Amino acid sequence: MPVKTAMRLWGGRFAEEPSDLLRQLGDSLPFDRRLASVDIRGSIAYAHALEAAGVLEKKERSNPKKALPGAKAQERAAEKAEKEAAANAPAEEEAPAEEAPAEEAAAEETAE
Repeated sequence: MPVKTAMRLWGGRFAEEPSDLLRQLGDSLPFDRRLASVDIRGSIAYAHALEAAGVLEKKERSNPKKALPGAKAQERAAEKAEKEAAANAPAEEEAPAEEAPAEEAAAEETAE
């Protein structure tokens, strides 16, 4: 059976070769793939523990993405919050409009 060579994460048009640290990261991907199912099972077990501790609700544990509101719901919530903030903001008093210079001069002449 042929031995698989490590995948290269970076390459192409770079002026220099990637660092050894980046190469090591790329070399670990096949190993990381084998650990993925164990990692997922660990995350699920941790979510159960958080539910038992009262930190998560069942719907959040069952499917974390389902517990989050969708994009449309987030937009509606933001719009509602903006409307409420505008409604609760103190009403600004209208300042009297300043008279134009020509009107000021006419007003002074009639006052004299």
